[in-house]
Amino acid sequence: MKKLKNEKELVKKAIAEGMKYGEKRGVVEFEPTDSATEKIEYIYRLLVHDKIIQPSWGRNRK
Repeated sequence: MKKLKNEKELVKKAIAEGMKYGEKRGVVEFEPTDSATEKIEYIYRLLVHDKIIQPSWGRNRK
C-alpha cells in the first residue's frame, strides 16, 4: 500500500484522539513514558472492546 504524504501527522492525531477517548471514559491514564506502539495497541483494543471498530484478523487469526 502506498504511504500517505502526511501519514506521521495523521498517526499523531489519531493517537491524541484515542487518548482523549480512553481518558474521557475513565479507563486509562497514559504515562509520558508509554511508547506510541503501546498507546496504539491499547486504543485499538479499547475501540474493539467498545465495538466501535471490528477486530483486524490479519496476523493474529487462529
